[in-house]
Amino acid sequence: MLLFFVCPILSVVFVNADELLKPATEPPQQVISPSPELSHWISLQSEPGGNNEYLKPFHKTYVPECTLGSYACRLACLNGGICYKNSNRLRFFIVGDTGGLPVYPYTTYAQNVVAKSLAKIGDDKNTEFTISAGDNIYFTGVKDEFDHRFQATFENVYRGAALEKPWYMIAGNHDHFGNISGQVAYTNRSHRWTYPSSYYKVSYAFGSDKTTVEFLMLDTIVLCGNTRDVVEAGFFEMLFATHEILTSTVLLLLLYKVFIFRADYLFVVGHYPLYSVSEHGSMDCLIEKLKPLLEQYRATAYIAGHDHTLQVWLYLIL
Repeated sequence: MLLFFVCPILSVVFVNADELLKPATEPPQQVISPSPELSHWISLQSEPGGNNEYLKPFHKTYVPECTLGSYACRLACLNGGICYKNSNRLRFFIVGDTGGLPVYPYTTYAQNVVAKSLAKIGDDKNTEFTISAGDNIYFTGVKDEFDHRFQATFENVYRGAALEKPWYMIAGNHDHFGNISGQVAYTNRSHRWTYPSSYYKVSYAFGSDKTTVEFLMLDTIVLCGNTRDVVEAGFFEMLFATHEILTSTVLLLLLYKVFIFRADYLFVVGHYPLYSVSEHGSMDCLIEKLKPLLEQYRATAYIAGHDHTLQVWLYLIL
């Protein structure tokens, strides 16, 4: 198993089926279209409003032969649906801690340089999507789905054809200082920001043998029980467990989602790392609760952010 830590600079993963650890479960026999549950989830969403040019229409129908990067397709890849790419490679970006600044210009020089690099590499390598490991908006998240920070820190920064494809988001600790529900709701107001819930999975398949790759997106802040979703929350909210019951519920949900996996390659994504040699250090709560599951179900890699450094840990499972 690999343990990835991503930094705000740049991290690219090119999936090579021969080099990655496979989960213990068997892959599916065919690529499936969205489950009834997903179709229901889509039908529950509301039409986006406003006159902003970046807002796209909400599609309530699913096209079986969907085009990767389209609005409908990014929803079709979630929680049971599998998006297929007719190629022997599946290439994607992994980024984290990209939340800009809370004051004008709401971004940083480094973030803009990275965005340009992502756009160039994405065009050269034909990447399909981006995985973001949290801390999406610094330093206190957003107030609601209409917050101007979405435009200033995300939409205006990540430009170019390669970055107009799906972005699969999860929350970091700084996002929890604001309104997580606002980040989830923004999924309906953007054609690429995809954050349907605090726990979800993303599924892709590629190649003639339909090799499957799944990402289990986790809110590790809630999983560790050390936050609550309060606008402008204080420092002490981040130190002590305030949702122990919710934490237990989340762990059961995680067990269920991992149990039903049938992917060739399983990536688990969260904001907090398991192990780290950097300032924040290792997370005992994840070592205790999550690590045994990663081992049991032979996760290909665990991907995290938080420490603003690039670390790769190799973990041997016998």
